[in-house]
Amino acid sequence: MIMSTARELPNDLSTAHQVILTMSEMLTQHREELAAMKQALAELERECHALKSGKRREKFINPDQRLLPFGDQAAVLAQLETARKAAEAEVQRITYDRKKPPKDHKKPANTFPACLPREVIEVAIPQPYQLRIDSGELIVKRYEISEALKTIPAKLVVLQYKKPVLAYAANLERELPVDGEANLGEKGRYHPSTGAAVVYGKFAQHLPFYRLQDMFAAAGWTPTRSTLEYLTSLVEDATSDILAIMRQRLLKAYCIGVDDTGVKLIMPKEMPKLTAGTQDLRQQRLVEKMQEAYDQDKGSINAKMWGYTSFDATAPYDMFDFRVSRHRDGPEEFLAGYAGHVMADCYSGNMSVILTPGSK
Repeated sequence: MIMSTARELPNDLSTAHQVILTMSEMLTQHREELAAMKQALAELERECHALKSGKRREKFINPDQRLLPFGDQAAVLAQLETARKAAEAEVQRITYDRKKPPKDHKKPANTFPACLPREVIEVAIPQPYQLRIDSGELIVKRYEISEALKTIPAKLVVLQYKKPVLAYAANLERELPVDGEANLGEKGRYHPSTGAAVVYGKFAQHLPFYRLQDMFAAAGWTPTRSTLEYLTSLVEDATSDILAIMRQRLLKAYCIGVDDTGVKLIMPKEMPKLTAGTQDLRQQRLVEKMQEAYDQDKGSINAKMWGYTSFDATAPYDMFDFRVSRHRDGPEEFLAGYAGHVMADCYSGNMSVILTPGSK
């Protein structure tokens, strides 16, 4: 009911309230319909704009910018519809081409790497055939070669050294023992290959000690974690001179590449002790950072692994230097005395490293 004059308004209060409620419901309904129409119009405008401009992710479009009015909207929409259909046909053609099954390329029979050792196994001729060969009825025309890959699990062997003990003929009490191979640990209990396997598994394959325990246990020996850690320290002691030689050769290279990557240092149960009177900046900073982590009850430290590589054929090494921060003490100490060229990114720690005069 629409009332256009004051005479049409009701006089009693209840009827007036009812009219107000009715008009309020109609107003709410009209507002909802208007909002829906505005939303539909906005979607149509966005779709029309997308059809005209295409998908450009890097193009900035102001949402408040109004569309330019065209004189003949029907003609424009017709052209857009034609372009849209052509684009869909092109997309379907490209999709069809991509979904075509790849050509069946026959792989060669021998696909195993040539560096793997080969073991020739002669297939035995069944006895009935062999008798016919012996009688001259059959002959071996040729041999066909096929290959199968065999895997041999890790095998542990205990080496027993039978060392002669010499003595003087005039005095049998004076013995001269003969030294055997230089193994690792007290009394040479571990062959270098065992230490190499532990270090390779932990640092090259990133296997924790408990997984290395399982691997050794599968081969018949179950070491404790302390034993594996002991073997790691033995390898470090045995190879420290080799690392020093590698660094010396690396510092003679014409150019060295430098970069760093983030790693996590898991806090040990016991705090390491700083060697009295040490001048090792790495050890000092490590103990300082670990002490801060202990005071703050942290379980790990954000550390850095610096990598150094040579572009010189005389020193084809990739060396890594562990540090507990990106502080320039790392490359500054490692590159001390170097007078060649250093290639690195523009990180401020790299830029602030003071090299020897004449370096670049």
